Amino acid sequence: MKELIEAYIDSFNEITILVDKTIYNTNKRFFIKIDSDLKELDITNVSIDETFYKYIVRFLPEISLNKDYYIYDEKNHKAYLRSGSIIRTYEFENRFRYKGPDRK
Repeated sequence: MKELIEAYIDSFNEITILVDKTIYNTNKRFFIKIDSDLKELDITNVSIDETFYKYIVRFLPEISLNKDYYIYDEKNHKAYLRSGSIIRTYEFENRFRYKGPDRK
């Protein structure tokens, strides 16, 4: 893991954040930057791997896939929010499936 924090969109309401163990603390908080505002994210799950802590957070309302987002922690470490396993979800497939050319 190159970055101290990495963030991935896993569904339209869920983000996975990977935090390097070197910056872990028990009071970890995360925020998403929307325009110029920071909104705190709700942590729903935490697990530990060899080199990082994995946080699952909820985001409401839905994440818009045509916008750029940044995730921050309480110490202002920053990560660009990237596409994650959302691209393999049924909901994603349903919304963005190619239905062929329009017929007239």
